[in-house]
Amino acid sequence: MICGKRIREIRIILKKNQKLMAEELGISQSYLCAIERGAKRPNGNTIIKLVNNFHVSCSWLMDGTGPEFLDCNDICYIRSAEVNEKAPLYNFPVLKQYLQDTVGINADMLNFYIADSDNMEPAIKKNDIVLVDTSENLCDMEGVYLFRIESRKFLGRLLFFPQKHIVNDNPTIKNSSRIFDSSVECVGKIVWFCRKL
Repeated sequence: MICGKRIREIRIILKKNQKLMAEELGISQSYLCAIERGAKRPNGNTIIKLVNNFHVSCSWLMDGTGPEFLDCNDICYIRSAEVNEKAPLYNFPVLKQYLQDTVGINADMLNFYIADSDNMEPAIKKNDIVLVDTSENLCDMEGVYLFRIESRKFLGRLLFFPQKHIVNDNPTIKNSSRIFDSSVECVGKIVWFCRKL
């Protein structure tokens, strides 16, 4: 669990008062004070800003292990696939070593996408974060891909039999098959996902 005392420690190391730190995190000073006292827990946006803006180590925030700050050379930022234009766009920070060990793909070829529908359940649920390998955009293998038709992006499973077509995994969605034709652009193949618990 993220300890408010560690967030206070970061603020002191950075030589910031509560008011300035709260402004830079986009939260109220009273909320930051409550986090530091342990009365409240930081939300996901606050944690993302601590990592993105100040290069704070997530493992150190969670359990106090490792260094407080990450060397900027240890982190890469994966761009948003910009699927939902209404949502704020930001970069997703990932440790380079983790990315290399887990996915084995250069971060420059990856985008992240937040699933905006339940069409791929049970495999991928709404609000799951998926990594899209944009170098795999030829659709020459069956698998789960991010597609675009005009400005609309969506996840789908590409199948080749009896002909090249896209289907949803969710069995409750009827008539979900679509022929893969020239109106469909393949953004990239899904290579990893994570889910909030």
